[in-house]
Amino acid sequence: PNINFPSITLNYGFYTKESGDLLSYENPDDPDDPDLIDTRLNTRTENYNIYLSHNLTFFNYEHNFSLSFYDSEKKDLLFNEIISENYISPRSSNKNYNLSLKSYLDEYWSTDIYLSNSYFDFAQIESEFYQEQDIVIYRFGFNYKNNNIIKNIGTWLDYSEGEGTTEYTQYGIKLLMNLKLYDNLELELYLRNFSKESNVNSKDSNSSNSVVRANLSYRF
Repeated sequence: PNINFPSITLNYGFYTKESGDLLSYENPDDPDDPDLIDTRLNTRTENYNIYLSHNLTFFNYEHNFSLSFYDSEKKDLLFNEIISENYISPRSSNKNYNLSLKSYLDEYWSTDIYLSNSYFDFAQIESEFYQEQDIVIYRFGFNYKNNNIIKNIGTWLDYSEGEGTTEYTQYGIKLLMNLKLYDNLELELYLRNFSKESNVNSKDSNSSNSVVRANLSYRF
């Protein structure tokens, strides 16, 4: 409503999905056929999203603050009608919170702080197919840029933790560098590394993932 006030976005969605049928390959017109195959699907999904963003001055520094919340609920409208040991209900719920703060220390330096919490579950709670996952992510980074050799250099440190069906902890680092070597000659370097410790079905495992990329370009 005003340049000095926060910007707010509200979204709401409502979806229905219906498909499939009761099928029988031998007696398609017999509803009592024991070999009847139920392929029906009937779900109703509601979700909404709230996003807030604001530029402010605090402790003599310029900051950009943003906060978002997302909630989605999918209901299975056929759960009480379908009787099958192998039936996996498409019911699910999803919640996500994100908070970020970017601070401009001067014309060259800036910092990034990011916090996130995501929750997801699938199928009916009393079902053996039920799964749930809760993930928390913490990220801190900084950027430096000027108009000379270093166009931009930034690094971010990540820590995330998951609880639920899969329990894990993950550490990560990301480095991005963009250098102006000569007039129209530029070099871009990108490095990312994640180390993950997880526990699935009471079994511990460790894994890591790394990406290194260099791009040398010249503009004619």
